[in-house]
Amino acid sequence: IWRLKFDAFMGGTIARTGAVCCLMHNQKKAEYNDFIYDVYQDLKGIAEHAIACGIPREKIILDPGVGFAKDTEQNLEICNKLRIFNRLGFPVLLGTSRKSFIGNTLHAGGPAPGRNAGDDGHGRTQRHSICPCA
Repeated sequence: IWRLKFDAFMGGTIARTGAVCCLMHNQKKAEYNDFIYDVYQDLKGIAEHAIACGIPREKIILDPGVGFAKDTEQNLEICNKLRIFNRLGFPVLLGTSRKSFIGNTLHAGGPAPGRNAGDDGHGRTQRHSICPCA
């Protein structure tokens, strides 16, 4: 959900129904002053807004938004520093499947981002096309 930003009723609807929500960092342009700090502060604000809407903490998952308004280097930085987002006290989803930066990284001979994210205490990873990947 785009930070509960574009639908004034979404936060209340989620709270009222008791649904779990995944709140992703995203912005229109890849303009950052201090990249990881900016993403962290945005996720913190998103979580605070969700709680103010009445969504219980245990129903919130945060997603740093890999692949959204970020270049390859920034996406890799998120993968490498994912533990920082755990400090916010919410499960963190790392959605790396079907992202162009993976191809860019693999063609450059780098490690596959997110491959061991679930083993690193981050809690959740997103995968598409599970059967072909298994």
